[in-house]
Amino acid sequence: MVYHLSHNDLDGYGAQLITNTIFKNDIQFFNSGYGKQIDENLTEIFKTITEKDMLLLTDLNLTMEQADKLNLYADMKGFQLLLIDHHETGKPCANKYDWYHLDITKSATKLTYDFFTQEVYKSNRLANIVKIINANDLWLMEDENLLEQGKSLSQNLFDCKNEFPKVLKNLEPKFLIYMINKLGFLHTVGVSIPEVEGQVYNLKRNYFDPNQKSLLPFHVLKIHYMYEFILKSDLYINIEIENKKGVLFYGLSSIFQEFSHIYLNKTDIDFVANISEQGRISFRTTKDNVSVSEISKKYFKGGGHQKASGGSIPDTNNKKLSKEEAFELFQKQY
Repeated sequence: MVYHLSHNDLDGYGAQLITNTIFKNDIQFFNSGYGKQIDENLTEIFKTITEKDMLLLTDLNLTMEQADKLNLYADMKGFQLLLIDHHETGKPCANKYDWYHLDITKSATKLTYDFFTQEVYKSNRLANIVKIINANDLWLMEDENLLEQGKSLSQNLFDCKNEFPKVLKNLEPKFLIYMINKLGFLHTVGVSIPEVEGQVYNLKRNYFDPNQKSLLPFHVLKIHYMYEFILKSDLYINIEIENKKGVLFYGLSSIFQEFSHIYLNKTDIDFVANISEQGRISFRTTKDNVSVSEISKKYFKGGGHQKASGGSIPDTNNKKLSKEEAFELFQKQY
């Protein structure tokens, strides 16, 4: 398995477009800003990586402290370690460690393409998309058309973010890689920038509905796509309040209303609830003999309507709650 941690911009996802093409289903993607976010992602990766795996970092420069810790952990666990970057600030680390590949003359996407495709895989389609990303990331003004295409692709990528709730962030890289691939290809075959940008919505719908048969609104279509991923996750627990059976979800705030509608219509559960990392709670039911408003009033300092209500966990002191903390605090209230 390849664990690929990359920057959260066009160049970072562009590097993942390359590795996704090469390693296909034998890869997991993680994305990060700089500094503390790198440490947080590495902590998550270290939970499951083994000596049989490879950890690849692209478009991310490390501090010496981060590089030293990463090298030590790789030695302890025995996994293969590779970093490909182009930021000049990484020179001290590159001088110290042979796994730190640094070249300030190219974007991380082009460096990744060159590294993995010399003898393994070559694609004119990918090579042309790489040129666009390289021009944008290095702001190469020699070819104005390439630069304008890169600026358009970068903005479109930014606009495609946040289609998934934060707790389903592991689904986002594949979607963004798909969008870069499709939009980038349109640029390379001469489609005008306005025409490419006009295709963004259609490409999004095609991703969530490959057979193009659904007549649902886009936001509902997305939730139907996410539905099975949520049910296979650890984002929920079964609960029971006053002999009413319920399911408590975590972190689905942005999609909970529509998700709860789908879930309640597919099950015989009495009610569902969602708790956010801020401790805010939403309740939904479709049963006439259940009042989530009463439950919310009695246990969660809330209220609302019989079938739709809200409340909160008291005295969290604005602390962001992990899933485990949220579930525990919720169950202590009743």
